[in-house]
Amino acid sequence: MKKVLRMKEAAESLGISVKTLQRLADAGEVECITNPYGWRRGISEDEVIRLRNKLLARAKKRRTPKPKPPAATKEVEIVKKPTEPKEETPKVPVTPQPPPPPAEISMRQAVDMLAPSTIGERSVFRDLLSAATLLGSFTVQQLSGKTQYPSAITEALCQRLTDKGLAAKHGESFVLKVKIIG
Repeated sequence: MKKVLRMKEAAESLGISVKTLQRLADAGEVECITNPYGWRRGISEDEVIRLRNKLLARAKKRRTPKPKPPAATKEVEIVKKPTEPKEETPKVPVTPQPPPPPAEISMRQAVDMLAPSTIGERSVFRDLLSAATLLGSFTVQQLSGKTQYPSAITEALCQRLTDKGLAAKHGESFVLKVKIIG
């Protein structure tokens, strides 16, 4: 009788995770031994050896660089044309265009742009952004007072807002450049 390895043992011997092995089984690349209910019970030792060889062949294929064809070279002669002096045109003062209306982005997009590192930080940024949206123009102290978060956290949010182009700093106050909806 052939030896049957459990999914965890087979994954460890192949150097892959159990989840990857399960995905390969679901894709039909690995033949698993199942119980009458369809649950995976294990993999035969022969199947593990076959899969190991397949994975090694795949890895070798990725590592082998394909030779690049030689680049075609073409000689080009550069000829400079003499330039004629241009007549100076009178300069017309340009009237500044009004700034475009602020772009609308969802709250989720705004929070994603700020790249919070944890779920807790994501929640705090969402609360602070909601308050900032209501205020429109705000200082770190105003936003901190409105949300009851420490000013260091509020200051970090304001810095990220300006770095990502979502807000502009005018002296001590910040103004949102985008309309945050939802």
